[in-house]
Amino acid sequence: MVTEQRFNLWIGRQKKAGKLFSYEQMTWLELIRDHISANAEIQMRDLLEMPDFVDRGGSVAAQRVLGADMQTMLDDIAGALVA
Repeated sequence: MVTEQRFNLWIGRQKKAGKLFSYEQMTWLELIRDHISANAEIQMRDLLEMPDFVDRGGSVAAQRVLGADMQTMLDDIAGALVA
C-alpha cells in the first residue's frame, strides 16, 4: 500500500508540474511501479528481460510510449517509491 501511495504522490507532482499521462503511459508506469514494488529497483535490462515488459514490446515500446527521458523517469520513480 505504501508503494501505491508514493506512486500516487509522484503522479500528483507530475500533474502539478504540467505533465499529463495518456492511458498507455499510465499502463506502463503502473507496470514499472509494480516491478519496483517487488524488486526495490528497475533497470533498463528489466525492460528487455521481464515477461510483463517483453509482452508489451520491451524497452523499444517503453521508449516510444514514455519518451526520450525514460531513463530519468525510471530513476525518478524508483527514488520516489523506494525512499
